[in-house]
Amino acid sequence: MLKDRYEAEDVVQDAFLLAFEKISQLQEAAKLKHWLVSIVINQCRKRTRRWSFKNILLRRSEDIFEDGIVEETPESELLRLIEGQSLSVEIRALDFKYREVIALFYFQQLSVKEISDITKENESTIKSRLSRGRKQLKERLKGERSE
Repeated sequence: MLKDRYEAEDVVQDAFLLAFEKISQLQEAAKLKHWLVSIVINQCRKRTRRWSFKNILLRRSEDIFEDGIVEETPESELLRLIEGQSLSVEIRALDFKYREVIALFYFQQLSVKEISDITKENESTIKSRLSRGRKQLKERLKGERSE
């Protein structure tokens, strides 16, 4: 989710160290994935507050390729579409709160409830941010096409 691959690796390492230290706080083993994702998201938030919000970004298409084999997933198809358009540029231009939920919803394929659990925000807030983020993207893309 970070613009810089090395920064993302640092955040993941920090998150796993923190998870290792705080594993006793995990109440249900079945929720391990959501717990880890929330730690990573919070580490990303800390990093962006420390530097700037422009460090958060969608995964880059080079992350999809593994040993020269292309994974055919909905995410990879969408990333190819993004490469042909300026959608990723417009997403990066959104406020962090909209960019975050759009990335989690569309690229991590998390539900509104899962995003709510991870971000500790109300579900209606997540729905509102998704709606406003989509609206802003639509307006930005319309403006770009008319130029």
